[in-house]
Amino acid sequence: MYRAVAALALAQTVAGLNLVQHNIIYKAASETPTDNDTNQTVITQIEEEFGNDTTLANATDKRLAGKNKGKWAGKNKGKWAGKNKGKLWPGKNKGKWTGKTDLETDSDSVGSWSADAGWTNDAEHSKGKWAAKADSKGKGTWTGEWVAPYNKRQRVECVGPCCQSGQPLAEPPDILIKMFMSDGCSGSTALMEIVEGLHRAANISFANCHARREVLSDLNNSVYDLKTVQGKLSWGPTSLTQQFQMLVENIADHGQTMLLKEQSDYVIKSSKLTDFIVENGKAAIFLRSNLLDLLLCDIKDGIGTSKSYGTCASCGEFRSRGSDQQDKNEKVILDSNRLLLGLNRLSQVQVKRLKWMNHHFPVDDKEGLFAEQDKAQLRQVSYDGQLTYPALTAEDLFEFEHNVTGLESSVKAWKMLMDQIEADVSTNIIRTFLKERANTRDSPKKHHDLIANIEDVQKAFEECIKHYEQAFCDQLNAMLRL
Repeated sequence: MYRAVAALALAQTVAGLNLVQHNIIYKAASETPTDNDTNQTVITQIEEEFGNDTTLANATDKRLAGKNKGKWAGKNKGKWAGKNKGKLWPGKNKGKWTGKTDLETDSDSVGSWSADAGWTNDAEHSKGKWAAKADSKGKGTWTGEWVAPYNKRQRVECVGPCCQSGQPLAEPPDILIKMFMSDGCSGSTALMEIVEGLHRAANISFANCHARREVLSDLNNSVYDLKTVQGKLSWGPTSLTQQFQMLVENIADHGQTMLLKEQSDYVIKSSKLTDFIVENGKAAIFLRSNLLDLLLCDIKDGIGTSKSYGTCASCGEFRSRGSDQQDKNEKVILDSNRLLLGLNRLSQVQVKRLKWMNHHFPVDDKEGLFAEQDKAQLRQVSYDGQLTYPALTAEDLFEFEHNVTGLESSVKAWKMLMDQIEADVSTNIIRTFLKERANTRDSPKKHHDLIANIEDVQKAFEECIKHYEQAFCDQLNAMLRL
């Protein structure tokens, strides 16, 4: 089911009412934020010793008197252990318990769950799942995030650029999310314009986000208003992950796929966001292989990790993006003393993105793709002299815009990008689409026309080997256009 994020880590616990684990109780501590998601529920572990008589009933009476008076265990075959004897949810929830759990038990998980009766809104909502699973972080680790189950009586009310309206469809698309990961200043806006154009040309539907393609940034900046509604009840998201999940649910309910770009670290820094995207979507990565061009772009726009490594009269003024981009053609004065440091930091940011892709969206025939890139004479992104992931480059994807002989290499690069997200776009469609936009931009300028102190840059590159590995220094020298 596409709405489930992860299975609940349940206790390996009872035979009858005898507690055989280590008397560990997990309780909700919703007032404690964690990670980057504010107001995030954290599950804290409390060890409680009850002596020899360690029945669930006794444990519950001592620890949760006046509250839930009962505890759920994975091996209880769908029964509620404690004073309520499988009849009612305790406290305020007052919903009928069917005796058959819709929760999935992770066989590697250890621990049991208890909480205040007012934790959930109602009985239907309380049949959801706690997002937790056994993984590299530890068996049965609670992520502390509530994920409501799919319920046709529920709907997401959504106000924002990507929100869909009208009657929901019966079935969601096979792929809910298509994400394009990159750096800032790598042509991601122009890339998304072409991605959307190719989808239209191939009659592949997607959600119209009205040119607001940095969805996670918009969610983080409260551009959207989201809430789940069921009958007279409603509840809103408590984290960026939940906001994103609800928005994807709204789009999927209308039979559409979300297209978005990710050039920040929202996904890389959040295991919950990562898990949701891996389960429900596809991702592709493209990088600007010329780090010197990337650094100059950061400086001119006043964004990114490199914005402080140089200056010019108009630097720091955002130049817009895509077809609206404007450039005042001023030369930049680079800080030659920190130049190598800045370029190395850009390199490390790209390495981090490649590692994320390699771990979460691995390529089965990596060597085959490297060979295919080489045959098509595409640039290959390498670090420390090693090819780690067959990432595509912004230079190859946009070669057709300024090079009369670059159309075919761009067609090949775009075909590989579409294949990464499993978009069925033929080579002929890509060629026809790109040909209409070929030779619409000037070739990249020589660096002595972009950098006021180009001699200082050349000297810094010559001294690179004193501070960095040979492979990195060779990479820098190959970037210079003189």
